[in-house]
Amino acid sequence: YDASAQLRLPRDLLGAYYVFVRTDPIRSTLAPRGAVFEATNERNNATASADPLLIELPPPADLEASAIELPPAAATGSPLRIDFSVTNSSDFNAAGSWTDSVYLSTDSAWDLGDVLLGKTSHSGGLAAGASYAAYVEAMLPPAREGQYRILVRPDIYNEVYEGVDERNNVTASAAALNVTVPELRLGVPLATSIGAGEQRLFRVTVGLNETLRFDLQSSDPTASNEIYVRYGDVASAFAFDAGAEDPLAASPTAFIPSSLAGDYYVLIQGRSGVRAPATLSVRALPFQVTDIQQDQGGDSRWV
Repeated sequence: YDASAQLRLPRDLLGAYYVFVRTDPIRSTLAPRGAVFEATNERNNATASADPLLIELPPPADLEASAIELPPAAATGSPLRIDFSVTNSSDFNAAGSWTDSVYLSTDSAWDLGDVLLGKTSHSGGLAAGASYAAYVEAMLPPAREGQYRILVRPDIYNEVYEGVDERNNVTASAAALNVTVPELRLGVPLATSIGAGEQRLFRVTVGLNETLRFDLQSSDPTASNEIYVRYGDVASAFAFDAGAEDPLAASPTAFIPSSLAGDYYVLIQGRSGVRAPATLSVRALPFQVTDIQQDQGGDSRWV
């Protein structure tokens, strides 16, 4: 029988290579041979091509992003659409397919601290001097309130050979995106919702030396939720000033014993359970007893 396969050559592979075809291969370390029993004839199941395949670099293309369009403002946890264009600025066609990516950045230079918003794939190549329009739709992740730039990186996996023009594969938006965070108020419960894998970020402004109690009350008693609080920056499971006293409870609580003056960011995160209504609140506690826990004892026993 005849067979054929279309394969993508690994990038950075240059020179002469032989192509091997192996029939009925061993697919697992638990089996000593392939699916077909061949007795002593298992040794001739691999055959090389008669002539080597010469692999060369294609002429360099030059993919550049431009015309980045974004809304003037967006709130964390809300949908966001970023439109942009990609142009092949070289004299040679770009062949194959590749992936473009979009990032949220505090400046105009890409680094590992920038937040990936989404990726989109392009196929069919791109002729010299031609362009295509693309977009990414994403939920704006938890981010500190302020102004950000949108960065677009064409061909994020370096699937297109561009030679020295790889260095212009990052373009920053001309306009800034004003990111806002929903506000919490002391003593005012806020209605929201939370489900498995979902995150919500909020901001509350407080005074100096307050004792703060943060409560997340979920309507789903079987849910597992988390709450994290951090001063002046986005809270997460890895960076926080206060976390839930009862981890993965349906209705967790967190305390700040003595506050600093300014903004605290509150992150709630669902680990399990269906998406259900919830109430988030923060209170400044007076000097008081908040809880009593008693043991059990009998006659002549300390309690």
